[in-house]
Amino acid sequence: MTPVKDRMTNAEFQKLRSWRTSRERDVTIAEAVGKELKQAAATQKRVSGISAAWGEMVPEGLRKVCTPTGMSNGVLSVKASSAGARFQLDRWLRSGGEERLRSGGVKRVKLL
Repeated sequence: MTPVKDRMTNAEFQKLRSWRTSRERDVTIAEAVGKELKQAAATQKRVSGISAAWGEMVPEGLRKVCTPTGMSNGVLSVKASSAGARFQLDRWLRSGGEERLRSGGVKRVKLL
């Protein structure tokens, strides 16, 4: 039977200490700005195909208060700046606006 070591060597102790310590947190703004830039680029990529059609088909008053946020499987997600804007957009969609958007490849519009 081999004897059990009672004590660690200094190198073993330092190795164990390095595993158990927490890393310092990055408190710079660079990481947050990087995340926001990636998110903005992803949103732009999702919306880029419909943005030209949105600009041509939607009345100017609605374009100022409603923005497309994404498109997935033919479903266009649109965010309105207020409840009144959402109501106006809903009325426009029901009065033939959704049909106009369908000609641009949109199957359905989801209001956010």
